[in-house]
Order: sequence, then structure tokens, then C-alpha cells
Amino acid sequence: DIAMWNLEAAPPNMMLVMPDDPANLLIMPGRESVELVLSHPSKIIDTAVVEDSEGPAIIVGCDDGALYAWDLSGHDKGQIYAEMRSLSPMEVFLPPLLLVVSALQMVSFAFGPAIPWKETVKQPATVTHSVMMLDFKFTVKIDKAMIFWPEMIGIILFILLFLFSAFSGLPSAADATCRSIQNSAGFKVEMENGAG
Repeated sequence: DIAMWNLEAAPPNMMLVMPDDPANLLIMPGRESVELVLSHPSKIIDTAVVEDSEGPAIIVGCDDGALYAWDLSGHDKGQIYAEMRSLSPMEVFLPPLLLVVSALQMVSFAFGPAIPWKETVKQPATVTHSVMMLDFKFTVKIDKAMIFWPEMIGIILFILLFLFSAFSGLPSAADATCRSIQNSAGFKVEMENGAG
């Protein structure tokens, strides 16, 4: 947590006589009051106070890779108005993987045995399928009706696995497990000894 204290007794422009020392503007010890407490979900690593056109703000970097920008003045004092975090490996690799799966699904549905296509349309699709399967040396002649159902079952199983992992929170659980392993004393000792 970050606590913001009120330490100024009076603004210097509100005094009739300027004090000899800036320290004379401060509140006497023991009379300070907490103005604001900023709570964070993980350990704070670094902070920076900046001034912009709307007043002061504090930027806080946390141990989990998140960055928070807090407003420090005005009626919305203590509000987070910007938040950024590092992408997890799942968030980096999942979109391209889903794009490939979607393309394979469209090809499987569009050029399956149930839909008759002209040979002029089907031939480029066969070549594209060969390129996607990295089948450059030879072409296996298999009846499309023979591989249609296994392919559909595989895609449906993949969709069910994805839905199960999304609804059960499997990525979050795996991430939490990885973080707990990395925060363990044994892992830190191995990293210090250069085994990692």
C-alpha cells in the first residue's frame, strides 16, 4: 500500500509574512493526517510522481508486471485512471493459434465430401491443403469421405478442450502454479547457483 500524508500547514502564497525556512511550512510532528491510501494487489517495485495538465498523478510499478496510474488531486482523487500489464504467454500465442484453427475449420467444412465443388475450385484447395500440411514431396491419395469424420471429431474435441480450459480457469491456475514455483525458496536457490 502507498499512504499519502498531508504535511503542509499552510501554502506559502497564503501567508502574510514569508517564513525563514521552508520547513516552517510543515505540520508539527504528530499532527500529520493520512490523506489517501492506495492499495495494490502485489508488491510495489517502483513509483514516480508526475504533474500533468489535470494535476499530480503517481505511476506505480508492481511485482506482477502491472503498472497503475493514480490520480492524486480533485474530486476523483485516489482513482486508477490507467492500468497496464504484461501479456502472459497464453495471451501472446493463443490468437495466432485460434486463427490457424479457424482457417482449418473453414477449409474442412468448405471442401468436405458433403459439398460438391467444381474441379477447378477443388484443385487449388487440394494444393493449399498440401502446403498447409507441409506435404511437398508426395501427395497421399485418400478419399476425402474417409478423413472427414476423424477431422471433424478432432476439431470438436479441440473446441471442447478450449471451452473446458476457459470455463475452469485452467490458464489462471497454471499461471499461479508457475508463479508459486518461481517464488519458492528452492527455485531462488537454483537461480542464484546458476542452474536456471
